[in-house]
Amino acid sequence: MLALMHRYENITLIYLELKENLENSVLYKSWHIALASVYAIYLITDI
Repeated sequence: MLALMHRYENITLIYLELKENLENSVLYKSWHIALASVYAIYLITDI
């Protein structure tokens, strides 16, 4: 399970963490609120 989101910069998630977060907006409500509250560019790579 992902931790609560406290800061915006330098967030690194593996694919399964990102997928879990996106599929469960109730459990990760703090992430969804935090990311929706700022104008930003999110970069997803497969490095």
